[in-house]
Amino acid sequence: LESQETQTTVPISAILMAQHSNKSRVNSNDTNFTIVDVSSGDQPNSTVILPPMPKDSTSKTPLRTDPIVVETTNDKSESEDNIQEKPILVLHVGPLKTASSTIQMQVLRKTAYNEPAFDNWKQDGYNMVFARRTAQKLVDDCLPQLGNGSVSYCQPWKFLTRQFSKASMPFSSNPTPQHRTAQNVIFSHEALSRIPNQSRVKALFRTLTKTWNVQVILVHRPHHSWFPSMYKQFAKGTMFISAHRKYKQFSHNTDDRPMDLPSYYRLYRQTLSQEQSTWARNSLQTKNLYEEIFGPDHVRSIDHAVSTNAHLALADDEDNGNDGKSAEERHDDDIRERFVCDLIPGANRTCAAWKQLPRPTLKEDKEGMNDNSNFAFEGDSIVYQAWIDQVISEKAALAQGCDLLRRSKAAQRFQSQMKRWNMTSQDLPQTCLNQSELEEILAESWEGATRLSEKHNLPSYSEFKADFERDVDTFRFCSVDAHQVLANEKWRHFLASPAFWLCTKN
Repeated sequence: LESQETQTTVPISAILMAQHSNKSRVNSNDTNFTIVDVSSGDQPNSTVILPPMPKDSTSKTPLRTDPIVVETTNDKSESEDNIQEKPILVLHVGPLKTASSTIQMQVLRKTAYNEPAFDNWKQDGYNMVFARRTAQKLVDDCLPQLGNGSVSYCQPWKFLTRQFSKASMPFSSNPTPQHRTAQNVIFSHEALSRIPNQSRVKALFRTLTKTWNVQVILVHRPHHSWFPSMYKQFAKGTMFISAHRKYKQFSHNTDDRPMDLPSYYRLYRQTLSQEQSTWARNSLQTKNLYEEIFGPDHVRSIDHAVSTNAHLALADDEDNGNDGKSAEERHDDDIRERFVCDLIPGANRTCAAWKQLPRPTLKEDKEGMNDNSNFAFEGDSIVYQAWIDQVISEKAALAQGCDLLRRSKAAQRFQSQMKRWNMTSQDLPQTCLNQSELEEILAESWEGATRLSEKHNLPSYSEFKADFERDVDTFRFCSVDAHQVLANEKWRHFLASPAFWLCTKN
């Protein structure tokens, strides 16, 4: 760039906002800008956008030979007047296991239950963008490579931001005051809590502020409640392929081997400390990252629960139940209503409509939940370890002319046997976090509560600690020790018996 005799500096807002202009609209299908970071150090100063090559070499349009240098300031503070002129881009960034599925399925998509409230979104000036696969590819594939410098172009980012621009177009050719020329946009994906904490990635996200008034919103779930739920979500991934709704089978793939909770916790702490990590962050970690990108005034949160063990607020938790609450009490805890009314700027009509909705039925409560209650986690870890230790084997099964019992069936059969013997998982040998790790979790959980909890919902430290200790007493920071179970002759004999492992003969 230093060798270029002339450079043209163009605000990025001029490029992207051209798509909003009725007089000079850019055809996004013919636009193929390549974004290249040319800065060094932790604070990038500019980005080069290389214009596309002409499709026809005989085109009379002069070919640009100089790149467009788009300055990306790191100053996250902007004048209030400048912010107000821009459409709002609401990024709901989760994190995982904080009722994201419920919010996406029941608030941001139209259902029979929320239809009267949903129809008010447009009146409030909002449109939705749904690009879940694109966001997943962005976080899992593109951003890590962009962050470490192995690539300089991010196709999922281009597609996603193009969807934002399209969604911001007016809803009608003759917009009224209720249908403004530049519509606000809401995009929700919990994977956004997992973006790499690297300078190039953060600089890329800051480019959004040239066109949008970016508002990041998230749900705060105390760390000591969130972490065990995240462990079960991880354990679910070792035994079930959610995208295909299919159970995994026995294999020697280490990714499919169950991991005990202490091992998962130590791997989590070790991995998350790395800049390129895309492991899930908790609410406080997510808030800190996005405040660094956009500034504290652009990041807001609500509590996952307005009271201990609130049913609807724990909608993504596989352990929750009715908790003895009436429909009226559960409605007061409704995180869906609080999400609309307390987090979305200017969603006044939609908020009022949500408050008029009838009490949700139990069936409506469950719609959209990421429910893990049907997975035999304890049984799976034990039968998988029995297979690894060759307590049972496919060879032994074939020798008797039988098929090896499928992994999911074996796990369920083990837990059924536990019920017949009047046992629960707490009756099995456990491996638990040590005292220093528990103190670590409590400290991080309390820090998150003091920084993110709504003032009216923040308990005293003694109450908070008592709630944490109840979780400790109920083995919530433990998992079954499969090795110790298999060392017990009674269980080992049961697991090795053909009556357990082998299905009907061929």
